[in-house]
Amino acid sequence: MSGEPVGDGTGESDFKKPKLDGPFTSLLGFGCWQLASTGGSGDYWGLEYTQDMANQNISKAVESGITFIDTAGDYSKGASETQLGLALKALDPNLRAKVVLATKIVPNLCCDVEAALDASLARLQADSVDLYQVHWPIDKNAMAHFANGHASFGASAEVDESSVPSIEKTFKSLAALQAKGKIKRVGVCNFGVEQLKEAQATGCTIASNQICYNLIFRAAEFGIMDYCKARGIRLIGYSPLMQGILHGRYETPEEVPMYRARTRHFAASR
Repeated sequence: MSGEPVGDGTGESDFKKPKLDGPFTSLLGFGCWQLASTGGSGDYWGLEYTQDMANQNISKAVESGITFIDTAGDYSKGASETQLGLALKALDPNLRAKVVLATKIVPNLCCDVEAALDASLARLQADSVDLYQVHWPIDKNAMAHFANGHASFGASAEVDESSVPSIEKTFKSLAALQAKGKIKRVGVCNFGVEQLKEAQATGCTIASNQICYNLIFRAAEFGIMDYCKARGIRLIGYSPLMQGILHGRYETPEEVPMYRARTRHFAASR
């Protein structure tokens, strides 16, 4: 999560504590896309992520001051939320109280936001989430991406226009769920300036915009950052190491395992 660090006067923690319109949370977050991965040649991450691994890693992260934990209903078809819920349950209550919990709803499910939220809360074993985010903009392209198992996007996708949920109804539903206390804050992911304007025009307060941002992928610098900063929308950056490219682990495209190289981020043409 990005933003101006907010000190607490104690000098504690290397992670600082930016404020997300309420609670203090860590500058670094723990992303849970890999949780509940099954491994094998068809798995994006290429490893089996067990419950024991989740328990240990979540515990270590929170103990170290990384209290912002981000998952999604789409990760591992909901199994990431389930595994995270169990890991959070296993935490010491004092540590659990420090966690700022975030999850997401895919645009395909925005026709019934409350049903999707209730399913996520059940898997997370939580009464509410601190941040509930629309995973991608609500349009045909993003919906096709999720409907086809992340295999298609844009012109290759086929989604009936009539099946695209109403942006106005979606964000008004999110605001209503916030008023009920099921959601502490509403966020979005991968939204551009015009999409942010559409969301804000519904009257819903947008707390954050989660975007891909690193030394290679810097599209957010062209308009999005300035727009969000001017309106108090916090930016949350994902893939800071571009899923390993910036880690120094791979020197050539040929070194990238096949289960990772199939994605556009690792394409030799890029």
